[in-house]
Amino acid sequence: MMWNHGYKLISIPEAVASHARGLTFGRGKRSALTVYLSERNRIALSLITNTRYKHIIPLHTLRNTVTTTLMTGSKSSTSAMARALFNGIRLGKKLKSKGILIDIYKAPIIKIPIKDLGVFFTTKRVVAEYFKNWALKNLNFLFIE
Repeated sequence: MMWNHGYKLISIPEAVASHARGLTFGRGKRSALTVYLSERNRIALSLITNTRYKHIIPLHTLRNTVTTTLMTGSKSSTSAMARALFNGIRLGKKLKSKGILIDIYKAPIIKIPIKDLGVFFTTKRVVAEYFKNWALKNLNFLFIE
């Protein structure tokens, strides 16, 4: 949303917090709550952005719901995904009605030289270091005049 208001931003993907022993959602498992929240938020975000894929994302969630039902028979996951679809659409419409829109085409595009592509097939730490160094070299690009 800050891009929409003319700010130039950079995000360096690096973990800055973690939940103690994974207690919030459970360690390494995809509970019905994590399925619900991730799908709901993905749908709501698609509705407040100007992505060309905004109409495909709810269909993708619907397909996942049907697939989950047929393959696992798990009522909790199926129910979570169905609720996520409807609540995501509702949340997206509510945010849109409040004027919350994100123009993703105002985001800066970082061109990665071909010689540096190998970095992205390593660890998250190496990728974060790459972007940190990129930001330091391109500080003038990040400032608003």
